[in-house]
Amino acid sequence: MLKDKQKDRVTIRLNGELESAMADIQRLTHASNATEVVRRALLVYHTLVMQKAAGNEPAILNRVEPDGPAQIPLFL
Repeated sequence: MLKDKQKDRVTIRLNGELESAMADIQRLTHASNATEVVRRALLVYHTLVMQKAAGNEPAILNRVEPDGPAQIPLFL
């Protein structure tokens, strides 16, 4: 008999600043629900960690700087 793929279930409580951040992200990204926000966030975080593990230095480019794009380092 084949076993169904077991899915891990995670329950988290968000309140205060994190609850507000979740609502902002969901609204700005048009995510259908909080679960979609968390799934996307994990994929982004995974990508950043894999890049760091490969010897790269992930950063955010701020193109608004008058002297050209400024790099904002991401500390993982």
